[in-house]
Amino acid sequence: MCGLIATFSRGGVVDAVRFREGLARLSHRGPDASCIEMGVIPGCQPIEYGLGHARLSILDLEARANQPFRSGGRTIIYNGEIYNFRALAQRLLPGFVPRTTGDTEVLLAVAAAHGLAALTAANGMWAFAILDRAARRVIFGRDAYGKKPLFYVHTADGFSAASGLGALLALTGRRPSPGREHLIRFLAAGWLFPDPSGSTHLADIREVRPGHCLTLCLDTWTVTEERVWSLPSGRRTADAGAAHEDLGDILRQAVEERLVSDRPVGLLLSGGVDSSLILSILAATGRLEGVGCYTGEAGKSEDSRYARACLERVGAKAREVPLDYGAVGLRQFLDVCRHQEKPFPLIGNVLGLPALYAAMAEDGVRVALDGTGADELFGGYWARYGGLALRDGHRAGASAWVERLADAGFVKQGPVPPVREALAESELPFLRPDARRSVSL
Repeated sequence: MCGLIATFSRGGVVDAVRFREGLARLSHRGPDASCIEMGVIPGCQPIEYGLGHARLSILDLEARANQPFRSGGRTIIYNGEIYNFRALAQRLLPGFVPRTTGDTEVLLAVAAAHGLAALTAANGMWAFAILDRAARRVIFGRDAYGKKPLFYVHTADGFSAASGLGALLALTGRRPSPGREHLIRFLAAGWLFPDPSGSTHLADIREVRPGHCLTLCLDTWTVTEERVWSLPSGRRTADAGAAHEDLGDILRQAVEERLVSDRPVGLLLSGGVDSSLILSILAATGRLEGVGCYTGEAGKSEDSRYARACLERVGAKAREVPLDYGAVGLRQFLDVCRHQEKPFPLIGNVLGLPALYAAMAEDGVRVALDGTGADELFGGYWARYGGLALRDGHRAGASAWVERLADAGFVKQGPVPPVREALAESELPFLRPDARRSVSL
């Protein structure tokens, strides 16, 4: 998981005590190493800086791969993993002789040699900061899905960024001030999803938007934003003879790529379709033996029974973790909110996952496979996510798609809050509040 923290002070000094306190707030993200680089970038107006990294070692477990990682006049701090880093180096860095066997060095070398757009060929997830002393700039980037967090504050004489809001508050000496609009959104809908504008639920703190890079020019002290990586459109041509990717092949490749690790890998097997598919792929490809399985048991779960049946079918065993949905589970849920630094709705997976992750940590497993994200991509839990999908589809102008859902009975009077927003702003006749629909979300 890792955590990064960076600060730049124009004409001032970096408070070393606050900087170390900010890095300490990220220790839960990176328990294996904690390293700092502090210095001065000379010029007409010297810039003092601090770069810090809390490391969770996944690739190349040696200290040589610790961060901040410096090569030539550039330093990188990075959170994430590039699964195809070896192929990327072979393709884009002929003659490259690495000092490590990890992906951090490859990411920095590719960005230096070909620019950030070359990371379009990278398969993975990332949030990073690269200090380029020769160009007198700092680049902050985040992958297209926004899997890894990166928050920042930009003032007249300072720029600070971190993987966590608590670290950023400690570093800058700010007090948290909840934004009214985000607070209302949470109270109305029960969720606090990222804002497309880059604003956060704390006033004056922004996040680097998914797929974007921020460039801080140390001479002009200006910040520019650019979209570098985009999500695949997901569209498939319907022309006769067109090639179609097979979903099974895509899933198989995705699972195999995520097994790239120098640490043990575990599978969270819930008994749902998503994690059961991962189990079946591991078994079919002969990779199950190297993956530990973990299931949760709350004493009355049909999913748990199905998970056991799946394990029996492929001849595997799992560590069964008792799940507590009482006082212990509530404390763990509050820990999740504390570490995520925002409120969550009280739902089953947020109550169960902490116990499963704790069991994995006890066994020394640092890499987890699970089905997280599948429901959002494939439309599961319609009652939970359907309103958000309808709202976003309407706002994106996908009227034909929304109309088909309406005709199928997925829209009715009095829907969940996100749909009410779409209804209120819509001019489409089938979405007007007086439209007659009969099936509940």
